[in-house]
Amino acid sequence: MVYNQIINNLNEIIGNNKTSENVYHTFKIANEAIQNNEIGLEINPIINPELNNKMANAILGGMYFRKNKSGNVNLVFGQKYLDTYTKNSSLHYTILMHEFKHIYDYIFNKASFFNSNEKEIFQYELNAVNIEAEFIKYYLSGKFNLSKCENYIFESYENDNLDSWTIANRKVSADIYQTLIDIEKKYKLNIISKEQLIEILDLFDNPKI
Repeated sequence: MVYNQIINNLNEIIGNNKTSENVYHTFKIANEAIQNNEIGLEINPIINPELNNKMANAILGGMYFRKNKSGNVNLVFGQKYLDTYTKNSSLHYTILMHEFKHIYDYIFNKASFFNSNEKEIFQYELNAVNIEAEFIKYYLSGKFNLSKCENYIFESYENDNLDSWTIANRKVSADIYQTLIDIEKKYKLNIISKEQLIEILDLFDNPKI
């Protein structure tokens, strides 16, 4: 199957190169889960007309990770993603690494991954875009002709730690999100009081110029 060839070619790109430990271990653990049949592989099943139409018309919508009604966990490939694949298409590998990061996060959060709240979903997406950026930087740059999408992600990663990307695509600042997460951790560890927490959050809602 074509998707097996794509995964094998991605394996050749990464190989034993541990320049990015994050990318290397994400790929190895996700690929192992696939090889052990812990994660199944599918080709674009029609879940609903809207999603199917989206996947048929956009390569970026051509892959996703899901649990179906039977409880099986699968990586799903859109037909257009497979039909447009060539060995030199870096974008196909970048999209695959994005989903591999979701698989990686699922492996370590099986009980909660598919029941995540809005904040957790954002974090998982941020994790996946971050892996894309590291993959582009350490494994693709200088070896492939990057797409406009990949260049945009890479530049955002290099210039502002993906803040511009998350604002444009998720309408949320990655920097502000991380700051709020850090504040929440400090509160849970009793480093800051409830009153201090309220005061800090109030500054976010009503910034003093």
